[in-house]
Amino acid sequence: MKSSCLELFTKKWSVATQVSRGQDAIVQAKWLKFVSVDVSITIEPLLLGLDAGELEVLLLARQIAPDWVIIDERLARRVAFAMGLPIKGTLGVMLAAVLAGLLSKQEALDDLRELVERGIRIAPRWQNWFEMEIGAA
Repeated sequence: MKSSCLELFTKKWSVATQVSRGQDAIVQAKWLKFVSVDVSITIEPLLLGLDAGELEVLLLARQIAPDWVIIDERLARRVAFAMGLPIKGTLGVMLAAVLAGLLSKQEALDDLRELVERGIRIAPRWQNWFEMEIGAA
């Protein structure tokens, strides 16, 4: 059953602790639901090239069939795709927010610039794609 809230998949806070800026707001947000993976991990995530949080997200997504699995790392996205999971990255979520009226086009473009300025790696081709999609929205 799909939930109307955003579910952040975590076990031992492995995903939440990867967020540095705004972590307190994430933990306190009423629209987030923290859940644990019911599957025990039998393989070391590093053997697959994934970190523990990414592997937990993928396992839980397979378990609950969400609308989207939000993953930016290339290898984790490839694994999610191979598992048949619906994938969105940061820019895809931001575009969905613009289309839903939750962010203005200018806010989304400003947020993209801020992400890049803060050292988040977003390939120029994806930045260009995002800017074109925002312009068309």
